[in-house]
Amino acid sequence: MAVIAAAEQTVDAPLGRVFEQFIDFSGWDLWMPPIMRPISGPSGPLREGDRLLVSLGNRPRLRS
Repeated sequence: MAVIAAAEQTVDAPLGRVFEQFIDFSGWDLWMPPIMRPISGPSGPLREGDRLLVSLGNRPRLRS
């Protein structure tokens, strides 16, 4: 099943700091909305080719 998600939020912080938080999969549960919870993925920063599994509330899990 294909999933497309779009969202936008302005963050008052340096771009590099925001990007570091975004690629830190282990910290997603600290700032992602409650409906989107990380299940499994890399223990360090996301890199090209990484695989992850995310819970989407009562919907099927998203494997990326």
